[in-house]
Amino acid sequence: MVCPTSKASFSFQDCQECRRTDGTTFWFTPLVSDAGAKHLLETLPNPRFDDPDPQATLLKKARQRLVTKIKADGVGGTSAVIKIFPLRNPISRLRHRKYAYTEFINYSKAQARGIPTPKVYAFWENRKFGLVNGSGVLIEFLEGYKNILEISQETDIDYQQAALVAIPAICAMYETGAFNADGRDENIYIANNGASPEQFSIIDWQYAGFSVPRSDWLLEHLVAYFIRKAPEQDQGGLRNVWTEKVRQAANHPASADEFQSRIDRLLKRPPSTNQRIAITPLE
Repeated sequence: MVCPTSKASFSFQDCQECRRTDGTTFWFTPLVSDAGAKHLLETLPNPRFDDPDPQATLLKKARQRLVTKIKADGVGGTSAVIKIFPLRNPISRLRHRKYAYTEFINYSKAQARGIPTPKVYAFWENRKFGLVNGSGVLIEFLEGYKNILEISQETDIDYQQAALVAIPAICAMYETGAFNADGRDENIYIANNGASPEQFSIIDWQYAGFSVPRSDWLLEHLVAYFIRKAPEQDQGGLRNVWTEKVRQAANHPASADEFQSRIDRLLKRPPSTNQRIAITPLE
């Protein structure tokens, strides 16, 4: 185990870099103490494997992605979320930075713009023969929060009402130019189990872009994507009512008719994730 005190590259200049004998290198943010870093170095999984820890709670498993909840003693005993990307495809290994590395960087950029997100504790990657076989990020588990989809499934509220709770988060991304390209109901969390809309946190920043605040195009893309990822039976109601509420809350310069027309065009011919991220150049 090696934990040098020197700074890493400029993207990780505030992190503590540590290496493990299995070829895994860790970067711990200043939120993690030296003792916490030592504990996590010993316990965090090798990201080249997608077998979940039997003591962890499985949250999501997909191709080249595993998300689990653990009790993270290294960050004060609170729960944390591990998101790892085992990279078996040779192309994925060559493009390894688009996975956990990019998510780690984008969390930092979103926070710098004032967007509430979970705390980020670590990024790590495993290499063999110079190639990255897997990478991971460790973030805070949002205790006491519910996402918009969970709120909509409560007995006394429907999806249209739950979507109203998401408006402050969507407006915040528009105001700051922080574009979460997966800003859907499952990724917008509300404090006090959904009772405090102004206290939100946005997760999943792997795909994101950062542009000039209040760029006209940004709000329409955020709104159209949220509608497109909503339950099919609720999309019409969102288009007819919710869209205008978002426009008014954001004080968007387009008229109601013009804004609706833009949304309709995006719903009919949705751009790809890469197209949406690249619409406006990064400043």
